[in-house]
Amino acid sequence: MVGDLRQREILIGLTREQVVALLGEPNRDAETYMEYFVVYGSTLGFGWMEKLVISFDRDNGKVKFVSMVD
Repeated sequence: MVGDLRQREILIGLTREQVVALLGEPNRDAETYMEYFVVYGSTLGFGWMEKLVISFDRDNGKVKFVSMVD
């Protein structure tokens, strides 16, 4: 699902409110970006975590870039 959000650019152009309605509250919320922690694999210590980082345009407040950071 996370890969689809990024590759298909589903979030591009959405407002902050629309992103929260789709994904829920972020783990970190700053003025120009949001971060969602994504855990792959087991939650018993056998998985790994990445961050879905959603960047917003300062002028119009809409998503301009989505990336994954490990």
